[in-house]
Amino acid sequence: MTYQVKPGDLFGRVGSDIGKGLAEQLPQEIKNQRLASGLENIGKEKNPIAQMQQLYRSGASAQDVAQLLPQIQSATQKEAYLARQQGAPQQRAQAPNMAETAKATPGKAATAEASKGGFATPSQIKQYKESLLQEPSYQDISSMARDILESGITQDPNVAEAMAEKQIKQDLSAQRNKVTQFENDLNKRLDFNLQKGGLGNFQDVPGEIQQKLLDQGSYLIGKGLSPEAVSQQMDQIATELGKIATQTNTTGSIPNWFSPSTEKIRQLKDQKKKYEEFGFGEQFDDIASSALGITPMQAAAVLDPLKNAEIEKAIKPHTSKLRFEPQKLKEKDLDAIINDIKPEDNLLSVAEKLRSGMIDVNQFFERLSQLEDEGKKALTEQQKRQRNKPSNNSIMGDILFKVF
Repeated sequence: MTYQVKPGDLFGRVGSDIGKGLAEQLPQEIKNQRLASGLENIGKEKNPIAQMQQLYRSGASAQDVAQLLPQIQSATQKEAYLARQQGAPQQRAQAPNMAETAKATPGKAATAEASKGGFATPSQIKQYKESLLQEPSYQDISSMARDILESGITQDPNVAEAMAEKQIKQDLSAQRNKVTQFENDLNKRLDFNLQKGGLGNFQDVPGEIQQKLLDQGSYLIGKGLSPEAVSQQMDQIATELGKIATQTNTTGSIPNWFSPSTEKIRQLKDQKKKYEEFGFGEQFDDIASSALGITPMQAAAVLDPLKNAEIEKAIKPHTSKLRFEPQKLKEKDLDAIINDIKPEDNLLSVAEKLRSGMIDVNQFFERLSQLEDEGKKALTEQQKRQRNKPSNNSIMGDILFKVF
């Protein structure tokens, strides 16, 4: 028996199969499209319940939601963390960024500062040293964690904070090791250069200068300058200071004993200017005192004279050139002088003004220390150094200096 197949029957069967496939596939495609749209809209919802509702409205099944739940929770935690960070911008701005301190890079300011020989202030040095000793603060960690979250490295705030803390600690440790190694190497170089450069015979002066150069070098390292560049700069400064110390020795040498005091003072002031550029004006006064055989009070009176009119006015009524020994003042009169002392006043210059008026200098320093201990008079670190400075030279050197 022969069968004939009608064309319509063949396409009918094929069409039936296609229709069957579409009937099965189309609902799933529609579901997937709605789910993708729902996922896209989730990011716009901040409330977890609203996020779940958005998924269900998109046609997601309970099984779909269960699979996506970890992602939703992670995204929600991230948004909450960033929202908290946004809520405290002022706190972040005020907090010192330890990571940036540890990874400082050289800028124009630091390079210019180094090339000119300009030195950081004592407060800047102190702040820098404290930054090396501090552990990362919460503000430091959260600031870097925020950057990690926003970069997409992780969506988990806890992981971001752990990564941030680890990175900051590594940066700080590397910076501390770098500074320690630098200081050890530079200390040996400075010890040699300062001793050979003309400063070796000036008691504690080389030690003070050496420590200050180390501090300044460490500070510049923290600014991002290379250890070798900083070491070369510190070496150059040490050599320059040594040359000037040699000149000061010449000013105070025997052939110049009978040179006019005005000429020696002019030379000393010119020599001191270079020391002051590097913050060693006080140390130069010590060098001048030693080289010329004069007391620290006389050196201060010449190189850092008193400019406080209130103190001079308070001292003047008690001065006399006719006494054979220094006079002790009444406590109220001495306190009036001390109360007029300002942070910029050199205590040794004040003492010289008292001594020239035949007023007891020892009484002045004893009362000053007493008032400081009682918290009634504050002194700068420089003034404390001046107060504790011993006089290793006799007054005869001062007399000879003034005579000529």
